[in-house]
Amino acid sequence: MVFYVPFDDGTDPSLANLGTAGGSVTVSSPAPTTSTNVPDNLGSAYSERFTASTQRVFFPSGQDYFRLNSASPAQNMTVSLWMYIDATSYSWMDFFGTLAGASGGTDAGGWQFSIVGTGDSTGKLRLSTSSGNIFSTINVPLQQWTNIVVTWTTADVAGGRTAHINGVSALSGYGATAGVNGGGTNPLALHGAATAANYDDVAMWDTILTQGKIRSLSTAPGLLDGYNAGVMNNLFTLFDTTTGSYSVDNLDWSYDTGFDVTGRAIGDTWYDGDTYYMWLGGNAGNALGLSAVPEPSTTALLFGLGTVLILYRRRRSPARH
Repeated sequence: MVFYVPFDDGTDPSLANLGTAGGSVTVSSPAPTTSTNVPDNLGSAYSERFTASTQRVFFPSGQDYFRLNSASPAQNMTVSLWMYIDATSYSWMDFFGTLAGASGGTDAGGWQFSIVGTGDSTGKLRLSTSSGNIFSTINVPLQQWTNIVVTWTTADVAGGRTAHINGVSALSGYGATAGVNGGGTNPLALHGAATAANYDDVAMWDTILTQGKIRSLSTAPGLLDGYNAGVMNNLFTLFDTTTGSYSVDNLDWSYDTGFDVTGRAIGDTWYDGDTYYMWLGGNAGNALGLSAVPEPSTTALLFGLGTVLILYRRRRSPARH
């Protein structure tokens, strides 16, 4: 995870980047403002609110990452963010990227995410390069916190992109070339528009997240409190290494295989019996993922006329950084 900007530390506003690139995002003048309108269950206290097209948040070392302008070696990107469009109708919003419209740069190249404001694709997510556009198949909802996840690789210049909106696959195919021309000098920025919008929990990886991981970014916080992208990234690391454990509040997660996924879809998070499950890989015949049993657990042992209650806690592993 190169960039992770939750816009708070769980209590107070913050512009710190908690990803491996370090540093902090910087704001334009006029600056966006902090807002207490936040997505449910992310453990977030503040989001960043934009009300004008002159407002931007610039990512640290933003000219060094995610240029997407080389096919050899291939460049990869996954973006996850939560977006709240504070309007009752759609208008054009160029809200994230390195194209001049979003970043404020002068290089004609780059890439960009937009919400379409007019025509047959009104309300759709648009992914743009200097060579053209490709659109989502479903709308980004209005006045509702929405998780948007986009993957982009230059290894496939004819396609190379997927988009999920609230965990639903909304784009996977062909359109504008995925290889970006130029854009090397433009900053990476989150950008305001005439339509007011809030953003929260912005995360960027230099890898392509799998479908299971992508969907879990919306299904886990739909069930469990505090499962933001930072926590989920630690769980993804646990899944990839297949060993150890990772504790989140009273849940001690560990790698699991072969659990029952009847009626489930990959990426789902659910509670069954006394166990939480997160399906991240494999298939219905051999599901791969994580499981956790709430702690402390209580076991009742009956001895004749008496009942003895034994309380036990699993040892909590240190947080991964």
